[in-house]
Amino acid sequence: MTDQRLPRSQRVKKPNSFTAAIRRGRFLRGTLLNAWLIRQEDCGMPGAAAGKPAIGIMVSRKVHLRAVKRNLWKRRIREAFRRNQNRLKPGWALVVQARKQAAIPSYQEIEKELLLLCQSAKILAD
Repeated sequence: MTDQRLPRSQRVKKPNSFTAAIRRGRFLRGTLLNAWLIRQEDCGMPGAAAGKPAIGIMVSRKVHLRAVKRNLWKRRIREAFRRNQNRLKPGWALVVQARKQAAIPSYQEIEKELLLLCQSAKILAD
């Protein structure tokens, strides 16, 4: 069985990269997620993953007090990105922030929201 994890080179990890995306990136607001979109070169990720899109995920304690629930959010967002990364234009970094909800949304709801944000930002390759 092949390794299907999202490689580290496709993850926004450095605090400077998050800050750059938030300050200089294009802001997109959805019902479940907020997102900032920036070119990888502009957020300190030169040559990251040979131009493949990257993602950074933020889920604060305001979203849910329990770490288990925050990690569930992150896993679902990461998986939605991983499954749809081939549909995105290369060279972009997407920083996603979960918004507070009454209940944790399903994977399908998160995937739909993520694709809607990417479509409105015109980074879908379709």
